[in-house]
Amino acid sequence: MTDQSDIEDGSLIDLSVQVVRELDAGPERMARRILVRDVVGNEFSLAIWVDNALTDFEWRPGQWYQLEHARGNVHNEQKSLNGSSSLQATPIEPPELASESSVGDIIASVEDGQPYLTLFELEGDFETVDVYEYTIEANGTFERSAMDQTYSLTAFLRRRFGGGVTHAGPMTVLSTRRLKTFCLTLSASPR
Repeated sequence: MTDQSDIEDGSLIDLSVQVVRELDAGPERMARRILVRDVVGNEFSLAIWVDNALTDFEWRPGQWYQLEHARGNVHNEQKSLNGSSSLQATPIEPPELASESSVGDIIASVEDGQPYLTLFELEGDFETVDVYEYTIEANGTFERSAMDQTYSLTAFLRRRFGGGVTHAGPMTVLSTRRLKTFCLTLSASPR
């Protein structure tokens, strides 16, 4: 599934998002700004500019939409979306999530700026969770920023191992279980 980690600056992208709420619009040229959530729980903004399609579209909080032709935006290593002249938004049924219980309440309880491993219920009773921190080591240079590479690796590991994987800054990944080394050099230590 496509999520925030797949956003590239200036590139068109199609992805499913849920409207969280409308945000204050920024500059005069911005028709509206909306906080959206992707299928893995990442929240980021969607800016609709006055020359974009859907400037008068009724975005309903809680509704899922399939966006087509949204333009990626990466600023200060933060990924978000902009509208485009060909932007389309089709209401869709909510995607299958691990838990249908108050995901919004869980998200609201996460402190701003703090990494989180999952927004979905974990099975079992526990008071503590082992968390492993991995530092990404690479030979050579990246074509994209270190944070973009971290987003991509995190999305790959989340798909491969499940929801207990997140990023914790450039070149750092957290997981609730030990991860196998692929073609990457990863060093792990309990956090």
